Amino acid sequence: MNAYRDRCFSVQNYSAAIENMLLAIVDLGYQSCWYEGHITDIDRFCDKIAEILNVPDDFDDIAITVLQCYGK
Repeated sequence: MNAYRDRCFSVQNYSAAIENMLLAIVDLGYQSCWYEGHITDIDRFCDKIAEILNVPDDFDDIAITVLQCYGK
């Protein structure tokens, strides 16, 4: 979806949102990381995870965050 004429900011938007989530997770005392879903056309890591989690086919899986809880 274009925000203005031919400009699309979806990559910047989801990147900022994930960064904010990661900062909040660490602030709460947990750990996390961000996996990019489409590093290469061969890897497509998020597609494999989406299949395991039964994510609908019409979703575009671009990134996954993992929350690690130790003793909480």
